[in-house]
Amino acid sequence: MAVANTHDFWKLLLKSNLHPKERCQQLHESYKQQANGDSDPKKLAKWLIGESAITSYQAKVLLSGKPGPFQLGAYKLIDRIDSGLLSGAYRAEHVESGHPVLLHKIAKWKIAEAQNWAVVQQQILSRCATPHPHLWRCYELLDLGGNNYFLATEEPSGNPLQESRPGPGQPVPPGDCARLVRQATMAIDHLHNAGIIDGRLTTDSLWLEANGNLKVMHNPLDLPTPPDWSKKDESLLRLADFTAPELATPKTPPTRLSDIYSLGCILFDLLTGNPPFVGGDLNEKFGRHAAEPIAQAPTIPPQLFQTIAYMMAKNPTVRYQSARDVVAALTPQVDPAQLNPPVATAPPTLGAYLQSLPQLSPPPSATPPQGMPQHFSPPTAAPFPGAPGMPFPGAPGMPTPGAPPTMASPGAPPTMPGYGAPPTAMPVGSPPVAAPVATPVAAPVATPVAAPVGTATAAAPVAGGVQGESRATSLAERARKKKKTKRITQLVVLGVLAVGMLVAGVWVLNNMPGDEEQLADNGNNPVVVDPAKPPANPGNNTPTNPTPPPTQPGAAVQLIADDQQTLWASPTKGEPITLDGLPAGVKSVLTLRIDDLTGSEAGRKALAALGPRFNAAWTSWEQISGFSWNEVETASIAYGPTTPAAQPTMVIRLKGATNLMSKWGGAQSVGEPPAQYFRMGAWSFYPLPSGSGQSFVMGADSDIAAIAAGGGNAPTLPLELEQLRRSSDDQRTVNLLFDNRYLQSAQSPLSSGPLAGLKEPVGWFLGDMVQAGLVSCQLDDAYCYTEGRFIGSLAAEPFGLAESLRARIQGGSKLIGNAIALLGPTPYWQSLGSKFPTMLEFAYKFTRVGADGKQAVINIALPSYAAPNLLVATELTLSASSGGGSAAPPTTAVAGGGGGGQTLEEKLKKNISLGFPQNSLDFAMRDFGDELGAPVKLMGGDLQLDGITQNQQIRQFNMMDKPAEEVLIALLMKANPITTVTAPNEADQKLVYVIGPDPENPDGDKIILITTRAQAAKKKYDLPAPFQLKQ
Repeated sequence: MAVANTHDFWKLLLKSNLHPKERCQQLHESYKQQANGDSDPKKLAKWLIGESAITSYQAKVLLSGKPGPFQLGAYKLIDRIDSGLLSGAYRAEHVESGHPVLLHKIAKWKIAEAQNWAVVQQQILSRCATPHPHLWRCYELLDLGGNNYFLATEEPSGNPLQESRPGPGQPVPPGDCARLVRQATMAIDHLHNAGIIDGRLTTDSLWLEANGNLKVMHNPLDLPTPPDWSKKDESLLRLADFTAPELATPKTPPTRLSDIYSLGCILFDLLTGNPPFVGGDLNEKFGRHAAEPIAQAPTIPPQLFQTIAYMMAKNPTVRYQSARDVVAALTPQVDPAQLNPPVATAPPTLGAYLQSLPQLSPPPSATPPQGMPQHFSPPTAAPFPGAPGMPFPGAPGMPTPGAPPTMASPGAPPTMPGYGAPPTAMPVGSPPVAAPVATPVAAPVATPVAAPVGTATAAAPVAGGVQGESRATSLAERARKKKKTKRITQLVVLGVLAVGMLVAGVWVLNNMPGDEEQLADNGNNPVVVDPAKPPANPGNNTPTNPTPPPTQPGAAVQLIADDQQTLWASPTKGEPITLDGLPAGVKSVLTLRIDDLTGSEAGRKALAALGPRFNAAWTSWEQISGFSWNEVETASIAYGPTTPAAQPTMVIRLKGATNLMSKWGGAQSVGEPPAQYFRMGAWSFYPLPSGSGQSFVMGADSDIAAIAAGGGNAPTLPLELEQLRRSSDDQRTVNLLFDNRYLQSAQSPLSSGPLAGLKEPVGWFLGDMVQAGLVSCQLDDAYCYTEGRFIGSLAAEPFGLAESLRARIQGGSKLIGNAIALLGPTPYWQSLGSKFPTMLEFAYKFTRVGADGKQAVINIALPSYAAPNLLVATELTLSASSGGGSAAPPTTAVAGGGGGGQTLEEKLKKNISLGFPQNSLDFAMRDFGDELGAPVKLMGGDLQLDGITQNQQIRQFNMMDKPAEEVLIALLMKANPITTVTAPNEADQKLVYVIGPDPENPDGDKIILITTRAQAAKKKYDLPAPFQLKQ
């Protein structure tokens, strides 16, 4: 009912919460003084609009007798768009930041179709997490409860492209056409890389911003379903002008190739002023699409016509096979000065707004993809940190190693903690100048603080122990904590890919058989590095952060402004790694460019930082092979199901041709050419026929015999490994290609020996979703660039998988801070160790994630001195934590958490810490179980019956030193599909936990089961008190 008088209008305004009561009273008094008793509500509304107290839209709603709603979650409604491409959207303002957005109401019928709604949500997640300069930007999915959803997007500047054209039937200049369609194709390529098909591309879906930038107005609420051509309305006729002929068949869904056809139609339309087959009904249009040649209009230059012909080929297999190919074809036809997107000034409120959003990946200081290494769509890429506009530690204006600190400019990235001269990994007990350490020189690892039982110190009180507790109980708790600390620190090593890459060298070289005394010999490090000498530049005037070199000779690297959401550009562009000389059935391959490591200052410091054990293994290999590492150019190391843990197969390429037999004097010859190889002690050697005296293979006799019999030809890899191998780059300092299922198997080198402790954290980090991975690192005197590529199971969406892995890096960095305090560090390690968590946070901030087809991608760009700093901190952490087991008491005490066997109810009362920016429900439950030290099982079938997936996302979780039950309840409430619940005992809290036997092992011990309220009642489980419904 319309408002009849001003009194009612004021009541509605107060009820609307557009202004606080005090402000409404002020406005009321001001209006009363000039109204002269006039009670016309329309005049009041007009006056309030003039005072900027309300908007025309708000006035319209209030005059209709409604108090709103004007507040939707964190947004205040300002206006409603009633016509055009954005019709039905609400203009709104984010209350906290003041940033303007559009809110789009999501129809109930879209939500009701559960299967389609799940896909729509996935599209929205991908679009919000991966903005692109030529795509309409989406910010977040707003869930107001009760199946009431809104999508928050930007309101683009400018106008729809159709409104910006010269006039009906008027062509656009060819140069502009090529530029605009190239930009549209880059956007479509970005969607395709994320697994999204547009399916409804026309010139009506393009928007021209005020600065000349084009955006594709892809709406993630629309699925690429087959059009219903039976309706024959005007909009379908318009769509048919741009639709590929194969989609004329009923129920044929759009594809990537049909999107390319539509882009060709758009290019033709812009060049001529009309679609290629204008006029006629649906049947006539599709008949012409399928059979009629494309008209070569005089306004179409020959080169562009050829491009259109390939884009609009009648046979999909003849078309360009990817949007990336179309971009490459159009690039030469665009003015080079217009290849990069126009620079647009971001609204001053954007940064604060993005910081306030529930992060799909960490806020602007680090996030997802866009223009990247060669594999990705836009031929643009984020500059490395340190390129103009992004000062990095050591850059001009930032603290210089060894110089007095200066104030960083506002907004600059944080300085690398603990940076300066990367300390060499000193033999533990060989003290630095500033802080002598009393550890014996011969000790290969740090002496544990807790003395072994039975030593002279056994009677002394235990630091930190509880008054009156037994010595055995105290030691049990300390050993348990150290065991947990070791797992956490190893996990962080794996999470921080830059560290993991060079630690991979330890994997191989630590397995070289050798004398135990030799391993204990700390000797000299491979290269002596002065700890007081900071990372220096080659010349006095060379900046510390040069732009990465061009990927091709003479080709400039095209950079876009770093939006902190774009994968770092690759500094190298090599060929895929080769596997010549490796055995059949290979499951893990590590390649090293030895010359890069020994021939650069950064490489030598990284090697030195790996510590005395690595140094001993490094020397041991030289004695076994007869060669110095300085003679080696590259090395490839492989493991397979039959490879002995201590004898990986190694392919060595020397810097120059060498008389190999002169190095292997006295070796026993086995077999006849061309399958002849040589046996020397426990190792066998085979000169590769293709190596011309420059390459040979060494390994176990059985492996070398098989390789020699096959002539050293490269083995055939499983599909996932081969796909990743083709994405590898042999110019990277390190490449590690692995089958995750093999790493978790009993045949893996992680299952026994010195690397056995890594199996659990590797499994934790990679999880069940990763099938295979490729991790690579490029280290030079300027940068340490690290990239991880992972192929997941069919259920793992690539970008979501990358985000999940990235979240684990941060989770580890948070836990490491608590863990280091338990190590009892030496004075030298205490100084560096206190900075280790911050170093990892720094690395995390410069981590980017994305997706390349089926591959999840993570990459990190850091200054070169970051690698030795992280490596030495890691090496010392692992050395310190490895001493915890020496004081280990009986197993039962450790398993019981230092107090004997505990029930699950007792364990749930103890305090734990858990934090991450984003994680799926299944991963979060696994992490919780790890921290609790108890089995937790997600009842996936129960969840599905309530429409809940194991992939349910939990964001911005951080609970430190809280009772485990509180942490578990908070996790389940965060993952609950109904987000309006405020307490676990509400009926809408669907997710619950119960304690009971594993349904697959009903006679076994009780475990924690994650199920739903409905299924718990059906199966007659007793709900814990916090979940019992209010009476």
